[in-house]
Amino acid sequence: MVSKNEEPVKKRAKTNTKSDAKTSTSKTSGKAKKVPVQRSRVAGRLAVLMNMPVDVFAEICSHLFPIDLLHLSWASKRLRSILMSKSAKHIWRSARENQLPTLPPCPDDLSEPQYIALLFTNICQVCGANRAQRFHFTMRTRHCASCYKNHTVTLKSLVCGTTLDDFDAREAQQFLWAVPGEGGSQGYEYNTLQVEACVKEYRALKSAKLREEYIVTLEQKTTKIRDHAQKVFSWLDEQDRLKIQQEDEISEARWNSIQEKLLELGWEQDDFPSYYNMEWAKLTQKPQALTDKVWKNLYPKLQPMLQTHRIERLEDERIERRSQRRMNIMEFYQDYQEDKNPNAIFYPTSLWEIPCIKTLVDDDNTGEVTEARWQACIPEVEVTLRQQTEKILEEVMSWYKTCTNTAIEHGTSERKSKKSAERTAKETSSKQEEAPDMSLVTAAFKCRECGVSLWLSTFLGHLHFKAQYERDHRWTQKDTATTQSELSGPGALVYDNGLREMVPKVLVAMNCDPLTATVQDLVIAPGDRYACSRCEDKHQKPGGFGYLLCHYQAELEWYRTKGDPKKPNTHSPEPQAKGRKRTLQPVARILNQVDAQAMASNYWTSMRLFRGKEGRPGYFDNEYWSDEYHAQGGARRCNDCGYITYGMCSIGKMVYHLEAKHEIVPDFDELDSISWDEDELPSFVAEMWDLMDEEDEYFSSDDESLHDYFDW
Repeated sequence: MVSKNEEPVKKRAKTNTKSDAKTSTSKTSGKAKKVPVQRSRVAGRLAVLMNMPVDVFAEICSHLFPIDLLHLSWASKRLRSILMSKSAKHIWRSARENQLPTLPPCPDDLSEPQYIALLFTNICQVCGANRAQRFHFTMRTRHCASCYKNHTVTLKSLVCGTTLDDFDAREAQQFLWAVPGEGGSQGYEYNTLQVEACVKEYRALKSAKLREEYIVTLEQKTTKIRDHAQKVFSWLDEQDRLKIQQEDEISEARWNSIQEKLLELGWEQDDFPSYYNMEWAKLTQKPQALTDKVWKNLYPKLQPMLQTHRIERLEDERIERRSQRRMNIMEFYQDYQEDKNPNAIFYPTSLWEIPCIKTLVDDDNTGEVTEARWQACIPEVEVTLRQQTEKILEEVMSWYKTCTNTAIEHGTSERKSKKSAERTAKETSSKQEEAPDMSLVTAAFKCRECGVSLWLSTFLGHLHFKAQYERDHRWTQKDTATTQSELSGPGALVYDNGLREMVPKVLVAMNCDPLTATVQDLVIAPGDRYACSRCEDKHQKPGGFGYLLCHYQAELEWYRTKGDPKKPNTHSPEPQAKGRKRTLQPVARILNQVDAQAMASNYWTSMRLFRGKEGRPGYFDNEYWSDEYHAQGGARRCNDCGYITYGMCSIGKMVYHLEAKHEIVPDFDELDSISWDEDELPSFVAEMWDLMDEEDEYFSSDDESLHDYFDW
């Protein structure tokens, strides 16, 4: 208890509430007096740095990277005042030398913080934006794109502008060389503020001697800056190289670790997607160490890609095995075709539809197709071949009959008058009802590609017919090939009215009856032993009856378009005037086998004499297959009549043409009579070369039979 004489202890008034602050008043003045509110602050974790000794703080900072030291100076005003003072220079220098020992020392015109900020930050020196990518160390600037345009001037602008109006040419040249600048996208560039400052200092000097001394001093300073900048750029390039190398090592270690883990989980090496899979490469080639936590998050992303690639790989392997079985079957079929049935035609859509062949191809458990498995399929293949051959023969006969009837109607309508129209119609209908005898030589047609005459018993083995027929059915997959016109038949066959009219005349000139002359007697039996009786011996080449017809057609066409009408046509199958009588000269002779081989050997030997001459590639020269020669079809054009020779030994054929038709012996030193034809080549020349590129299995550069097709 408190005694009466003692005064009670006064309680301390609260000062942290608004109500007490408002009610507390002074007895003397009677006015309210506000008491300031004190707020407590929680000290951060870096507050201990302010209490540690300076030498300990300096030692800690000396082990930081310079860029980290710069970021530390931005943390608070207290740290900034310590680290940005001149007394902290040794801290920056120690940090740079400890962490970046190969970095060139700080230049004299920059402080250590400025040096580090210029090299390692992306802050614009003008607007403070954190996107400054325009770095010019020689000018000591780092700008963003907009500030770069406003604070940079080119050499051309300075020379053509008003900044150096009072400078003469020599003075301006010395001044601009002394001012620090750097090459840029618009040429040599300068910092606008630096140029203005230097111009202002230069103009402040009145005497010429002082100006010269200023230029010399500025040039020495700029040279020193340029030398130091070159070292800095070299260091930056080396750092980029080391960074890339380090990232590559990390990426490789990451990939090796991923491979080991995937193999442990049961995946195979072939299940891994390739590097071209961007999503896979982004996850596996990332320059980041593979930790357990990273792998736990990474594997669920890799697993779907591995499964997808495994399915695709297995499917590709199945397709590859199936393709290999098809190749094996084609090899067996080609051997069978060469040995037993050379005239057989098989386009893939027919071969693979045979049940036994389809079973061999589609059954993935059969493995490789062996000889025994192929032999088991031969009977069924032979049945299909017979059916296909009969179908093709019927198709060709139907087409030939239609073309013949059309030609008969057209020829009859031109020859007969209107009075005999009914009688002619009856005769024509009776002729149409009779099917043409396809065993006669008169039932001939031509190849659209090479122009060789063909018959029903010879066209199946023809090179171009097989290739064209297979190509038509391979892509269209139709029973009959698409024809270009009513005269175009299956494959490369074409009906020629000129050939139809010329064959009887040639047969009459050979003392043969056109109504009884058969293909077996005049085409198949003699073989390639026909020789033209109208040509000189050195210009002759033995060939078949089809080649003989092509030869006469070509000669008649040349005489009609290019020949001299005043001179007689030596290759006309019509009776020739001899004295007062018109006699029928022989058009061909049949050689024995020995003479035919000797004539062919002499012909090709003379053709090969023209090879090897400079600038004249022949069939046996490597230069023949050059891009330029191949693009032009290997053609030569006669400048006198426009006659074109193309294909194998085109120069030798042109020489024979000049000697036979123009009585010219060409001089190989002057190419006036033998020239390239670039614009007037027949369209089928390019088509022929395209066909040879596509059908490699039928065409070969060593195939002597190609000479027959190209020679005429």
